[in-house]
Amino acid sequence: MTETDNLRRDVLHLLATAFVELSEREAPGEPVYPPNVQRAYNLLVLTCLRKGVTPPGSVPALVGLAATEPPSEWGLDLDLSELLVDPVTRTPTDACREWHLPYPDPLAELHENETMLAALSRCREADDPDVYVAFRRVLVERPVLTAAELDELLGDVDLFLLADLLPAIYRPATAAHRGRDGAYATCDGCGCLLYPSLRGWACELDRCRGDANAQVRQTLAASRRPHQLTAPIRAFVTGPGLVEIELERTLSELGLRVQMWPMLDAYDLRVTFPGGVVWGIDAKDRADARLLGRTLKAPARQPPWNEFFLVVPDHRVRARLNYRERFRRACRPEVAAELSLLTVTEITRLARKCLEGNVDA
Repeated sequence: MTETDNLRRDVLHLLATAFVELSEREAPGEPVYPPNVQRAYNLLVLTCLRKGVTPPGSVPALVGLAATEPPSEWGLDLDLSELLVDPVTRTPTDACREWHLPYPDPLAELHENETMLAALSRCREADDPDVYVAFRRVLVERPVLTAAELDELLGDVDLFLLADLLPAIYRPATAAHRGRDGAYATCDGCGCLLYPSLRGWACELDRCRGDANAQVRQTLAASRRPHQLTAPIRAFVTGPGLVEIELERTLSELGLRVQMWPMLDAYDLRVTFPGGVVWGIDAKDRADARLLGRTLKAPARQPPWNEFFLVVPDHRVRARLNYRERFRRACRPEVAAELSLLTVTEITRLARKCLEGNVDA
């Protein structure tokens, strides 16, 4: 990688870090902007001047630019065609959060933080994978809890080993999510809290952002004190986890035996066909196919499988027709040789064909 390539990556990383830090700041501070925000703005201005491009006149102008044009259109040779800031919610997009992380693999990074590492370590020590599976399901299926539901979950016997980790990742909902009537609403697509918008409600996750007016699953009065998973957990555990749960449901309905997160998250799904053939599946929901390909590791060999698949949501491939090509170009050849990249629809179709005998499983 050339020095110029490194500079482009540094610019994107610092910009993404700035937008994430801005989104997590609840009130103005002193100085007005955190150091990383000022550094990102200064670096962007310097890059613009070197390229002969008029820079944004302020940090708010930079946020406005990031919410209306992807970096690839800024005239700075930044190869990222996704928005960094959502134009409706003004929150970091999935691509922004991916570029923010100091480590290139978001889930690996999260597994190194206190919560996820502690969960894995405790379950390994106790030799109790069922607790880990139950914990992961909660993070995927229940991203929003009322105060009463959180208290109830803290006493759940199925989570006894990990219950004390929950208060650190379920935080009280902020005013940013409160509607005009003072109530909160959850998204029918992902279960996360929605943001009020001019058209009604908007969701922050890419999988739901395509809906101009998000569908409401449930409304919650402020008196019920809603709590929501922290943004990194929502983006990198809840988001991909929704793909995993969708695959589990769909493949189980076909009559296949599906084991979730086998051997404490060696990979995401272990699917066994009636004849004994086994598929290993990792599900990823990544906006930038290059980051996914660049950082993907060879699939774990245990528990054993006959074929291994990397599965991404259909909307990722629809949004970028060269998603697969960008992934393959960035992926190490020895890793790419061990797996096939398919969408949820494609792997479901392949499983059905294998069961019908039209394709060897």
